Amino acid sequence: MKNILFRTLMLLAVLASSVNTWAQGSGTQADPYVMEAGTDYKFGMAEWYGKFIIPEDVTTDDFVIEISCSVTRLDAFTDADFTKQLEMSFEGSFSPYTFKLPIAKGTAKGTAIYFKKDFDVQTENGTITITSYGNPSPIALVSVTPTPSANEGGKPLSAASAYVSLTFSKNLSHKGCTVSWGTESQAVVANASGNSVSLDIRAVLLDFYGLGMKEGDEISITLKGVTAKDGSSEPGDVVVKYIAAALPVSLVSSENTPGNGLDTFLSWMPETFDNGVVTLTFSGDLNTESKPTAFLSMGNVESEDDYYREELPVIISGNKLSVDLRGKLRNKETMNILNLYDVISLQIAGVKDANGNFTYSDGAGTLGSYGFTYKYKLVEYTLTKEFTPAKGSIDNKKSIELWIREVGDGKLSFTAARFSYVLNGKDEYVDVEAKDIESEVDPEDENAVIYNIPVPEFSRDANSDVVLSFVGLVSPDGNDYSSVLTATYTSAGFTTGISGINAGNNKEGKAYNLNGIPVKNANNAGLYIINGKTVVVK
Repeated sequence: MKNILFRTLMLLAVLASSVNTWAQGSGTQADPYVMEAGTDYKFGMAEWYGKFIIPEDVTTDDFVIEISCSVTRLDAFTDADFTKQLEMSFEGSFSPYTFKLPIAKGTAKGTAIYFKKDFDVQTENGTITITSYGNPSPIALVSVTPTPSANEGGKPLSAASAYVSLTFSKNLSHKGCTVSWGTESQAVVANASGNSVSLDIRAVLLDFYGLGMKEGDEISITLKGVTAKDGSSEPGDVVVKYIAAALPVSLVSSENTPGNGLDTFLSWMPETFDNGVVTLTFSGDLNTESKPTAFLSMGNVESEDDYYREELPVIISGNKLSVDLRGKLRNKETMNILNLYDVISLQIAGVKDANGNFTYSDGAGTLGSYGFTYKYKLVEYTLTKEFTPAKGSIDNKKSIELWIREVGDGKLSFTAARFSYVLNGKDEYVDVEAKDIESEVDPEDENAVIYNIPVPEFSRDANSDVVLSFVGLVSPDGNDYSSVLTATYTSAGFTTGISGINAGNNKEGKAYNLNGIPVKNANNAGLYIINGKTVVVK
């Protein structure tokens, strides 16, 4: 009788569809649904009530009601007032979840069991279904992700994305797992959690490719000795099969990653910094339509005030991917972070080959991902300066001396010294290139440099200012020192007899730069001495 009843109820479960429309009751406490096995009862965010009538006298100790539910909270009671609660077991890591309610031996036919689902703010809709009554249903494989290649909708399995998940109808245990190709077989870790098992077989498949596996070959995954934890059934070995995809594109080399050119991430890396561009080279061309993402991060990800995350642009060219780390100051103030940490991480994710398949990576997390952790260093730098003269008139001055003392991680650089002035009411300037400025280490201070900046001849309005500043100024710490390295002088006015001379018309004469070195072409912009006179070419 017990087996007949069980089979009948299981048949009802297969044939029944969602029949709330025809169900007895309204799902309220005063009028609960009269539940039938195999029928889906829908619910929303409000409270839900149902009852199940025991169809036969219970004469053994192993009868249970098994219930599938979309949420993790469902209660059972012996009374219509929903006050005398029964103890149910709960299984499952993902929705739908399984509840099991033992039915005591001696329970009479017609006994009502009442069920209640509380108000749920997280689930707007779901279903509750009595899946079986009687002997516990046997454990069964419910789904496999990704779909095995032999099944409808199944695709070849790539080593780049070979995360496999098996979901069963009950909580389970197993005795190990193997992945096989031809005569080759390797054991893999199969992590069981509740009613699901997860596998990462990327490295195994990559080994098989190295042994000769080709696109189209069969791969078998065997989960050994599967047993339902409630002891209801032991299906033994569970096997799923896939077809191998082509060997995925993989990372061949990297530049300016830890151990490969850049171990320490500096808080400031100027555009001229040779090791500031991370370059990954792959075994095949990359997809340019679906670009990867790149993020820098530092700090405690669980803290709003102590975590920094920055997205960086990714450039793809053929089989190379590059991320430029330069040109941005990253200190506590600019990152808006409470603390500076010893490391900073670069994560590149979602890298795909030209055909749209993820590239192979052995890191955890997002497919086609590569992570690098750098030591972080805050660049330290202090600058002291002195102009001689510091102010006053620039008239009749042949040169201006600049003394700079730098202490810390590196030295600043510039491309030219600029003299800005006013001529005929308009702003003008003339540059003296860095190569034309003499410099020497201060004999009394090894951390100091003395620059001797020649003052070129240029016409300027009377009672105007001449401002000396620097072009292309780059500091080691990324801070702007342009205002610090600026000096302002006065002028009574000056008119040079060579103003407006076109150096191109004097190419027959001898031309020199400001250091007295002969030049072949005096037509390029700059300062020249031609026939003994200073000429400005713009």
